[in-house]
Amino acid sequence: MIPVEVPQFLFQVIGLDFFHHGGTDYSLVVDYLSKRSLVHRMTSTSSQAVIQKLKDSFALFGILFGIGIFGIDVMDCFLKLSLWI
Repeated sequence: MIPVEVPQFLFQVIGLDFFHHGGTDYSLVVDYLSKRSLVHRMTSTSSQAVIQKLKDSFALFGILFGIGIFGIDVMDCFLKLSLWI
């Protein structure tokens, strides 16, 4: 298990995962500090659709400092992708 630094405020760092249930794709966003989770129904799992759903979350909770997917920090990749969309 890769250790993760404890965030200092809500939605500073999130975890992101995807799952399929009942014929529908979903994204799961979890705040590392509060463990609060958001589930988004995904009509597409393209990078553009994922980024748009994350932007919707950021509009509610503010811009974050990091994203963890299986312990990998992908924030740099996300920022680079979002500049091209």
